[in-house]
Amino acid sequence: MPVHVGKLHKESFENAINLLKEEKSIGIFPEGTRNKTDQLLLPLRKGTTLLAKKQMQKIIPFAITGKYRPFGGLTIEFGEPIDVTNMDTTEANTVLTEKIMDLLLKRIGDKKMKYIFIVNPESAKGNAMKIIGNIEKVCKQEHIEYEVCYTLAQGDATRLAQSYKDDENIIYAVGGDGTLSEVLNGVIGTKNKIGIIPAGSGNDFYRTVKELAKAEIESDVGVVNGKYFLNIACVGIDA
Repeated sequence: MPVHVGKLHKESFENAINLLKEEKSIGIFPEGTRNKTDQLLLPLRKGTTLLAKKQMQKIIPFAITGKYRPFGGLTIEFGEPIDVTNMDTTEANTVLTEKIMDLLLKRIGDKKMKYIFIVNPESAKGNAMKIIGNIEKVCKQEHIEYEVCYTLAQGDATRLAQSYKDDENIIYAVGGDGTLSEVLNGVIGTKNKIGIIPAGSGNDFYRTVKELAKAEIESDVGVVNGKYFLNIACVGIDA
């Protein structure tokens, strides 16, 4: 349904009323525009509540969080229906704002799982270090609690991951398959999940799982002499 941002579009308003008369549902973004600020929610325009009052319809608030990407990335959470029939538009907008904020804050509460980034600064000749700025930018924009840790020697990624063994976080391996293998061995047996930000020269496991086109997967692991591995275990010259 075409609309004019920033002003009343009479034709769209009438089309919306006709759809409601036909007992159809309408999805409306009550902010009236895309939110490109750091605020959780922009001031709501009155179109949504005006429509609901005029046609004596209830409003089902919803909140969208995350960033769009192919095959997922967005989460939509719905609240309980709101009856605004006996409210003026200002009161109705206030109630709607509160309900949407509750949904948004609930999603942020769900995100209190901390994101841990274990970075191998030597991976692919420093390739991992080039993306730290982007990691920090996204985490701040999404209000995600995060930590960035750096490895200095072999085995550090395992030790760093193990230091969070009593928590429930997402621990990202920022490097190649070697870094991922070390993080895996620090996460096994805990409630933590593994994330992958490929920054190595091969990134074999990542190249395999990305073909599944899923945001989250479950994977079997192998073990040799007490050491866990994901995609391959090597001995001899190849190792």
